[in-house]
Amino acid sequence: MEPASQEGFGALLRRHRQAVGLTQEELAERAGLAAAAISSLERGLRQRPYPHTVQALADALGLSATERADFVAARRPPGAPAGAVGTAPALPRPLTPIIGRAAELATIQRLLTADGARLLTLTGPGGVGKTRLALEAAAALAERFAQGVVFVPLAAVTDAALLVGAVAQALGVQPVVGEALAETLHQYLGEREQLLVLDNLEQLLGAVPEVATLLKACPKLTLLVTSRSPLNIRGERVYPLSPLALPALAQLPALVLEEVAEASAVRLFVQRAQEALPTFQLTQRNAGPVAAICRRLDGLPLALELAAARIRLFAPTALLARLDQVLPLLTGGARDLPERQQTMRQTITWSYDLLNPGEQALFRRLAVFAGSWGWDAMVALSTAGPGDNHTTLDKFGALVDQSLVVVVEGHGDEVRYRLLEPIREYAAELLEQSDEAAEVRDLHAAYMVRLAESVGPQGARAVRFDQVGWLDQLEAEHDNLGAAMGWLIRRGRLEQAARLCWTLHRYWWIRGHLPEGQRWVAQVLAQAEGLPSSSRGLALLAAAMVAYGQARHAAVQPLLAEALPFLEGGRELDLVAQAHTVQGYSAIGLGDYASALASFERGLSLFRRLGDRWGEGLTLNGQAICTLFSGKGDEAHTLLQQAEAALRAAGTPSELTTTLNMQAMIAHRQGDYAREARLLGESLALLAEVRDRWAMSYVLTSLAGLAVAGGQYVRGARLFGAAEALRERTGVDIHFTPNRDLYAQQVRLLRDNLDATELAVAWAEGRGLPLDQAVAYSLGSQGPAGA
Repeated sequence: MEPASQEGFGALLRRHRQAVGLTQEELAERAGLAAAAISSLERGLRQRPYPHTVQALADALGLSATERADFVAARRPPGAPAGAVGTAPALPRPLTPIIGRAAELATIQRLLTADGARLLTLTGPGGVGKTRLALEAAAALAERFAQGVVFVPLAAVTDAALLVGAVAQALGVQPVVGEALAETLHQYLGEREQLLVLDNLEQLLGAVPEVATLLKACPKLTLLVTSRSPLNIRGERVYPLSPLALPALAQLPALVLEEVAEASAVRLFVQRAQEALPTFQLTQRNAGPVAAICRRLDGLPLALELAAARIRLFAPTALLARLDQVLPLLTGGARDLPERQQTMRQTITWSYDLLNPGEQALFRRLAVFAGSWGWDAMVALSTAGPGDNHTTLDKFGALVDQSLVVVVEGHGDEVRYRLLEPIREYAAELLEQSDEAAEVRDLHAAYMVRLAESVGPQGARAVRFDQVGWLDQLEAEHDNLGAAMGWLIRRGRLEQAARLCWTLHRYWWIRGHLPEGQRWVAQVLAQAEGLPSSSRGLALLAAAMVAYGQARHAAVQPLLAEALPFLEGGRELDLVAQAHTVQGYSAIGLGDYASALASFERGLSLFRRLGDRWGEGLTLNGQAICTLFSGKGDEAHTLLQQAEAALRAAGTPSELTTTLNMQAMIAHRQGDYAREARLLGESLALLAEVRDRWAMSYVLTSLAGLAVAGGQYVRGARLFGAAEALRERTGVDIHFTPNRDLYAQQVRLLRDNLDATELAVAWAEGRGLPLDQAVAYSLGSQGPAGA
């Protein structure tokens, strides 16, 4: 027999399958794949399955470590190194195997791969398993699409206007200055052969025209949508997803255990019951009650899981009796609701009714969270609830035990929680029907404001040891912060909203949320007439900061002209100093160096009066940029030395990198590439430490220019591509005209020294690099002697 490493993957798969005595259909069932996929692989029609497919097959075949290694090796084309194996698509990986959906999975794959298939919508009630099946189908089909599969979760998105932003975020596409986000998204997808899974679209039906436009603009794009109702657009194929298969009614009087156990609804119930109570087994004695429970719950997966979790408390017979107390209500719901939605509502009602009053109050209050939340946030909402003998831990533990609350991973060691969307919607209805909805939303908003102000730096001072943690905490609460901001604005609490805008503006800047920040400050300013002067000035200053971050220099000046009189009438001189400083930086962007220097001088005077070394360094940086762009390199060098001393004393890495970058520019103009490489390397290391994507794009561009200056044209093209992709993701542009001129000159050098194909390939390679790999590549070899 030829070595496994030389044997084709299909032949090796067939040999292993036959060795364990499985048919293609049986192997497909074990691996969670379609039988057609197994057939295509064995016949060589699909020669390079994705790694997740190989892993699933190896597990299903029970391969040894040696066999598994040969199996993986056979997946690669002849002569390819081990590192050539690609990575799995960025899809959530469920922790448990899918149950009873082999036929549906095969149908979905057939519908999605049929000629002319562009849009398939999985419909059905909440909790029927649309998302789970969509993920399984997408994973099985990933290798059919050249650019793979991307999952777009929409459960936390409630505004149809945000659909395009959610799709762009999932794809890593951020707005380009001066271009509509939809246009940017269409250009990015263009001719890409990709499958997008739009999950939970039913609350965004107002955005259906955007979906239709997306399909028209991107001819090779395919959409798999989950929704409780069809989208009703041309070309849509609708696949209604039914509940899991149930035991036949005729079997109930004289049950055959094996036949009951084969029903997929029973299999799911038993699996989840064993997770709650490992000793639970399906027996001849309890098979009847279990079958009745599955039928009473209409085979809905979420309902079955909620019921199975109670096996820890009730035997199947007792559990069935409790269901009988609720089931008469199933026909009493609104007649315009789907029947199974009524069933789902009563299933959750049953679980809710098992809670004591304190637990019920906490459950209702959790509906206020958008996305996930942390323990402290939950405690802040629970303290105003009705008192009982349970502690907060007891009440919350009850919700987790009943599967009403899901535990999810947060950043690092943090544990976070969330409500499954159908359950959250149910809790939200209860909250709105109560007399405490406004109070709870007030508590939520107040907590988020306190959190943002407590974890963030004072003003814009983000010291190195705190900056990463500060940004990560705000990122984890991104949806909640947005919900809080929206509530404050709707309630007319504009002073809090204005201060929150100011608190978040630097987070929006660094983590690429500037378009969202622009939208929030615009809403605050639209009602600014009723604001006290200090809050109005703060909102205007936040708007100016956001506009500067987007290189909208012409918009900065009028905002600051309006803000300064309000700020100067207050007591916070550091805000006045920051206003003058950003006024100077935007003047540089407009090419008005004289005005810029005057603004920096005013800001510097105030910062020195306050003893603020951070602000002093910031303004000295601005003065140095002005003098350098005015042709006074020696004076700029002196100013940069002063700025470096101030910023190192202040311990603020982000602003220090500006100093290092300008020193590197001087070195570049002097032809001192070794010094330039050292300065840029230190700068990029600092920025990577705090994950400041906004300034990192500048350093990557500078390192690309350094490579071009040293004749490393392919390397330069890759780095230019990586920098361009990062600028798009963060929604910024090259800020100053001299930098844009230098960039254009360096790109012309690339075009003069590389043919069009070489340049395009290298540039595309750079654009495709993940940020951490782009940073590592840029630091790996610098200067004209590098490779």
